[in-house]
Amino acid sequence: MNVQKPKNETKVYLSVGSLETPKFGEQQNMVRGARLLAEKINAGASENVKLNFKIIEGATHSTAFPTTSIQGLDWIYGKHEI
Repeated sequence: MNVQKPKNETKVYLSVGSLETPKFGEQQNMVRGARLLAEKINAGASENVKLNFKIIEGATHSTAFPTTSIQGLDWIYGKHEI
């Protein structure tokens, strides 16, 4: 499998609520899935990929969304560093 790496800076914001697990009513462990995805992104990333991965403490799938969307857009379009 030939994976092309970005030539330009590419920002990826990935987050998940800490309560997004079967224990708290989810069908699958989304926290584990998000961690695995972050590891996969980092493993195949070039120096041009900037990953910002966060676990939103105390948040479920629906309550993580407002925090994630605001912080993600601010990080991607703002002038912030990780």
